[in-house]
Amino acid sequence: MGQALAGIHSLLSFVLTLSVDEAARHAALEETPAVAFRIPHRAAWLLVDRTSASIAGSNSLHLPEKPYAALSLSPTIVRAIQTSPSWAKGSALAERAVYGLLVSDRAAFQKLLAYAPLIETQVYAFAARLVEILDALRGHLLTSPQTGERRATLTQHYWRFAGMLGQATLVATTPGARPWLVDLAKAFTWTTWTPSFPFVRDRNCWLAAIGARAAAEFGPAVIPGYADALDRSEHPLTAADAMMALVAIALQHDAAREEVIGLIRGSTSHRPGRIAPELWPLLAEQAENVFLETGPATVPHRFRLPSYQVDPTGFDPREGYPLFRQLRSVLGASIATFIPGSGAAPVLPTGADAEAMFIRAWGPEQKLERPENSASILH
Repeated sequence: MGQALAGIHSLLSFVLTLSVDEAARHAALEETPAVAFRIPHRAAWLLVDRTSASIAGSNSLHLPEKPYAALSLSPTIVRAIQTSPSWAKGSALAERAVYGLLVSDRAAFQKLLAYAPLIETQVYAFAARLVEILDALRGHLLTSPQTGERRATLTQHYWRFAGMLGQATLVATTPGARPWLVDLAKAFTWTTWTPSFPFVRDRNCWLAAIGARAAAEFGPAVIPGYADALDRSEHPLTAADAMMALVAIALQHDAAREEVIGLIRGSTSHRPGRIAPELWPLLAEQAENVFLETGPATVPHRFRLPSYQVDPTGFDPREGYPLFRQLRSVLGASIATFIPGSGAAPVLPTGADAEAMFIRAWGPEQKLERPENSASILH
């Protein structure tokens, strides 16, 4: 985790030094009025002129409009910036920017989000490391006989890391990130991994919302992976994850709608070994019902932060599963609205609730809630 954070800090230090140091900008310009440096492996440019340095995201490999001239970041330019008198100041600013990943603060997060095109691949690597940490911590909590204050501290750490994972994923899955996200998805073996499952399995609406948004940003290219995950699913929770992601993708990309509806309708067949197979038709119905709502698929508005007390897989006879019910609002919201503002209620459990919420998701009775009158709901 430290290595990933160091990489993020280094990139931010470079750009922020350019932002605050006129001499460093002059060294980068090399007598050119304005330049655009292509950021390797990202759909983004570092734009520098006499008065400023900024990051510009782009879905195109083409150079931004004039007056920018294309230059390469030569070792001489890099060295001039790193030896600038303002490097220490840029490094300090970068350290403060990284707080946007580590603390739940909307103002800090928004400052970091402005640099997403520069750091998104490193931030996703940081998120992947957090998934590993959560897996290890979860395993320890499930097998350790520890009780009392020590266990309470560990469960609080668990949700703190989960919060970092959510924030990092929001930064790493902006709309401009799709080209490399697709390449990333191809690099994984979709056996136990999907882009959204690390967020659905903790039974928290805020995390599930981030997972749905991430799946939508990966886009239609990952539909075959989710379709296969749905077909192989042996548990309602993994099926719910795949269905949620497929619906999110279809809501964000109209051309995928008919394909996704067909996949969901076909998911109601089941084979021996699946847990609670009677839930499959209900999940499929809930997923398909999202498309029956009227109005645009994603209407821009402020995302209403959900209470961590609400289980996204808890069934309400009148409104169904929050997992599906919140999808339209999730996809229509700006990224920053996912982060609680000053004075807002926490989106993840803290204090005494940390243990109870962990047990809800991972205790011995962990299961997808089975509605008592599912037969009447289905007809």
